[in-house]
Amino acid sequence: MAVNDNPPPPPLPANMEKPFGVTNIKSHVPLVLDLDQLNYDAWCELFTSHCHSFGVHGLLDGTFVSTSDNASDWKKLDSLVKVWIYGTISTPLLQTVLKKNVEAKD
Repeated sequence: MAVNDNPPPPPLPANMEKPFGVTNIKSHVPLVLDLDQLNYDAWCELFTSHCHSFGVHGLLDGTFVSTSDNASDWKKLDSLVKVWIYGTISTPLLQTVLKKNVEAKD
C-alpha cells in the first residue's frame, strides 16, 4: 500500500470569529492601493500583516484550502478577505480585479 507523502492542509483558524470583528478595514490598512501612486509595497506589507494578525494569511498564499470538511467556513473567510481587499483598493483597480468565482489568493 502506498504512503501518501502529502501532508494534510493546515486547519482554518481556531478562532474564526476574530476576523469578522473587523468592522472598518481602513482603520487597519489605512492606505488605498492605487497603481498611480506606486504604493503596492507599502499596501502589501500592511495588508499581509493584518491578515497574519487575524490568522487568515493562508487564504492569500493558498495554504488554507477548501475541503469537504471545512467548505462552508473556508468560503466565509475567503469572502471576508476579498471584501478587505476590495475595501482597500482604488475604484479603477477594483473595476479591474472584481470578477465572479475568484478566491482571495487569485
